[in-house]
Amino acid sequence: MLATKLARGELGTSLESFNFGPSATQNASVRDLIELMGQDWGTGYVEEERAEALKEAGLLRLNCDKAQALLGWSSLLTLEDCDKITVEWYRNFYQGEIAPADFTLAQIAAYQKQLYQSLN
Repeated sequence: MLATKLARGELGTSLESFNFGPSATQNASVRDLIELMGQDWGTGYVEEERAEALKEAGLLRLNCDKAQALLGWSSLLTLEDCDKITVEWYRNFYQGEIAPADFTLAQIAAYQKQLYQSLN
């Protein structure tokens, strides 16, 4: 999608960054995401330290509006799907079963298959 529009010159000559992630309707707090990742990882816990002087944003998320507006892109994956893919990648990285580049390519191929199936 992005490559096609760039090749056709539909996005001008300036190169810009785009964010791709879960739908904006699938917001989760950092704590919720950590807990979800812990469930998928199989171990871990959340330890929270409160420091009144530190200010954090109430919501952290990728803003995918530009990809939606300029590319007509919409998310195929849910927040849970993204979490599982991320946990699988890190688990493989730390356990060293498959070279990270090969594992990444396999995940891309699995996503492409899912994308093609969703289009048919």
